[in-house]
Amino acid sequence: MGPTRMLATALAASLALPAAAQTTSPTPTAAPAATVGGLSGPLVPGVCLLSRDDLIMKSKVGGAAIARLKVLASHAQASIEAEKSHIEASGKALSAKRATLTQQQFETEAAAIQRRAQNLQVDVSQRERQIESTRNRAYAQVLQAAQPFVATTFAAHQCGLLFAREAALGGNFGNDLTPEVLTAFDAKGTPITVELAPAETP
Repeated sequence: MGPTRMLATALAASLALPAAAQTTSPTPTAAPAATVGGLSGPLVPGVCLLSRDDLIMKSKVGGAAIARLKVLASHAQASIEAEKSHIEASGKALSAKRATLTQQQFETEAAAIQRRAQNLQVDVSQRERQIESTRNRAYAQVLQAAQPFVATTFAAHQCGLLFAREAALGGNFGNDLTPEVLTAFDAKGTPITVELAPAETP
């Protein structure tokens, strides 16, 4: 797998949520089902649920953050592609003039091209880490921006405990706060600023 394909795969993965976010869950814009997972039971007073994954993936603030992450990933990809093209062009140019060079001259230039290719691999790894760090920071910012709406809804429903909906295997999801929090968050949430995280110092 070449460096640009590696970066594309890693960047796509960095924008994905953990496996828990990909499981089937109640649609936040509709009333939650009384029972989930084939398990029925009474509503547990004071025990509430919330999907933080939905707050990121399905809110307006989260959607804007994800769009920005894709732009940053695209810029990183373009930079890697450009350097890869330059290296390939240098290799072709060296091959074309092979007959006019001494063995030492050829080996010296070939070694320089090889070093550039190795540096590109290092750059790919660094860009992957940057995008991953940026993603983590952006998602944390979205959740922080949503927290006031979570707190208000939590109090309004007189919740005593709040659990991640993704961790619940089944039962009565009548106290899923996600739809209500999403509605309030979309109406009054403040957009966040997403900038590329600093590169790691070697």
